[in-house]
Amino acid sequence: MKTATLIKTDNNQLVSLFKKVLYSKAIDEILNEAHQEKILIEIEILLIQGFLEGSREAEETLHQILYTLYLGNFARPWEHEALNIQHPFIVKVRSIIEQNWEQQELKKHNQILSQLPSLEEFPKWSLEYIGTHPCNVTHPFFDFLRDEATYDQFKEFFYQETPVDIFFVDILSLMMVGVYGSMKIEFASNFWEEMGRGNELGVHRNLRLQMNNFLGITGNAYLHQIETFCLEELKLVNTFFDGVFNRQKLLQAIGMMFATETASPGRVERQLEGCQRVGVPDEGLIYLKEHTMADIEHGQGWLNHIVLPLIREFPQAMPSLVLGVLRRLSAAEAVCDHMLVHLKALNQQ
Repeated sequence: MKTATLIKTDNNQLVSLFKKVLYSKAIDEILNEAHQEKILIEIEILLIQGFLEGSREAEETLHQILYTLYLGNFARPWEHEALNIQHPFIVKVRSIIEQNWEQQELKKHNQILSQLPSLEEFPKWSLEYIGTHPCNVTHPFFDFLRDEATYDQFKEFFYQETPVDIFFVDILSLMMVGVYGSMKIEFASNFWEEMGRGNELGVHRNLRLQMNNFLGITGNAYLHQIETFCLEELKLVNTFFDGVFNRQKLLQAIGMMFATETASPGRVERQLEGCQRVGVPDEGLIYLKEHTMADIEHGQGWLNHIVLPLIREFPQAMPSLVLGVLRRLSAAEAVCDHMLVHLKALNQQ
């Protein structure tokens, strides 16, 4: 690797460049061979600074680039004439960032991955690990939301959480491809609930947008103003995207979703109680109310119909699946840690 002092990268311009070329008909004119080489050097420097040297700014830029490239997969062709998500250079950049990111994730979780339980012990081990993880309801962040957070702090919190919530149904749907039998049925059951059981007014994405409106969060910032989202929230949504947009990581994605649906109850309830305390009307809280009970049932469904059948038939699948669990929980814990500090600082401004 080249040293991190070769080039002074303008991070904002680099992110803007990818936003531009992803939808440009003139991508090959904009990104000539010399320009591509310069960008790759800049990416390499950011990787050193962000993943090895711990620069928050560099890591944030890398995740802004990743998020921008992932968004290209959601573009509707009748709205964008040219879409370059499969352009060789775009694919190369995304792959380089993802590979280096995963190396860091593997180092972080290596100790647990080297001491995995037996197949017989896995159900108890996984439920205990997920249920007692620091990102759960025992994290002081959730008591803060219930007891102290102001209206504006709730507004900022749900603004930051928008990307994960808005794309959740898409993430789930991408996991269903090529999977059949009881696993497909469990996926479909979750998907059908996300889709309001066929009632457009009850579609969870619509309910989330409705809550945004009640809180005064408008527009499509999650598409066009990604620089306004903190590193931890971008890493959280990118963790899911990394799992579903790379077919070889489907097991990780399943682990991520298993952890999401199995996390101990109480977190959403505390958010709901806090929102009611600061005066958010009931019409704006339907999204939260929908999630107070359903996720408990989903957790058991994921364990019994997806996770256990998978690892019993394919024991070699356990490490990748558990890595997904670990990545999801670690990302959520980072969000809780950061948002607690961030929201308290917001109130002091």
